[in-house]
Amino acid sequence: KGRELLSLDERAEPTALTCCELICGKLARQLETGPSCVTERVLESGESLPDAPLELTGVRGASTVSVSAARVDAEDVRVLFQLRPDAGHAGAPRQVASPTAGGRPRLRIETLGRTRVSLGGDGLAGDWLDQRPGLLLKYLVCRRHGVAASDQIAEALWPDASPAEALGSLRHYVHVLRERLEPKRSHRAPSSFVATRPGGYQLDAAQVWVDAEELERLAHEGLRLFVEGQLDPATAILAEAVALYRGEFLPAEQDAEWVLEERERLHHLAARALAALVELRLATGDLGSAADCSRRLADLEPLDMDVQRQFIELCLKQGRRSDAVRRYDLLRTRTLREFGAEPDFALSDLPG
Repeated sequence: KGRELLSLDERAEPTALTCCELICGKLARQLETGPSCVTERVLESGESLPDAPLELTGVRGASTVSVSAARVDAEDVRVLFQLRPDAGHAGAPRQVASPTAGGRPRLRIETLGRTRVSLGGDGLAGDWLDQRPGLLLKYLVCRRHGVAASDQIAEALWPDASPAEALGSLRHYVHVLRERLEPKRSHRAPSSFVATRPGGYQLDAAQVWVDAEELERLAHEGLRLFVEGQLDPATAILAEAVALYRGEFLPAEQDAEWVLEERERLHHLAARALAALVELRLATGDLGSAADCSRRLADLEPLDMDVQRQFIELCLKQGRRSDAVRRYDLLRTRTLREFGAEPDFALSDLPG
């Protein structure tokens, strides 16, 4: 049957031919995509090639087939092609949309101070977020800047299982997660959000919005403008960035080691953005906004003497002596508990 669909001569030996000679070259010409190896595209992107019509002309005349391709498995480097008679063909080949095109609703993941997932404005609530599918999604968010290796995911989420068992569980829960995120996705359609990559999995950044990623983008842009002296745009962008930081990253996963590094990194980035914003507000004489940012920074860095001192000074400058005294007493309690020593400044040392 395969020989008939490919229009191969009976004497031809298909195993001596490449996918590009059999399929890819013809498909690229018909879809006008330029030279493109389907096998390479599937392995690099992790996404399946949806059904595409292909006109073939061979020893048995012209025929139209439907071609699809998908990676055999995340741990495999083979690609499986499927060719079927195209019953719906009506003449000329049609352009097939990209799996991520067509205005599909984007997935929104909130991770700062709370964890919420929504699709097209509708929340995807449920216990699954605290179970294996949710943990897998959170792990992929932590590794969103690259491919999350299958063996590392398996070791992190199933530490007591054998490598083979853990990888089997991972493949199962990737399927479960995709079903949770896209309950209406057809069985053969590729996932819009969780892409298979060589050796692992990755969230599709073009389709998935993550508040931590947006915080990172805005904070770096705002800090760059601040250093360059572009103060007004820096202030606006940094204010937008710190508004996203509603709390620590993935707070429900306090004991998960794979969260700690990213949590600390985002914590320090938010602190840097707040520190710059305090300076910018003070430069314009906006004492109230500067104090608000300074309070948030002091809450983030409870043992940083310089940060605490700055906030207490701002309270005194605003005439908020009671707030200054409460903050100093809290600081004193913390430093005595942590270091067995008093703060390196006294309240009476501060102006105001």
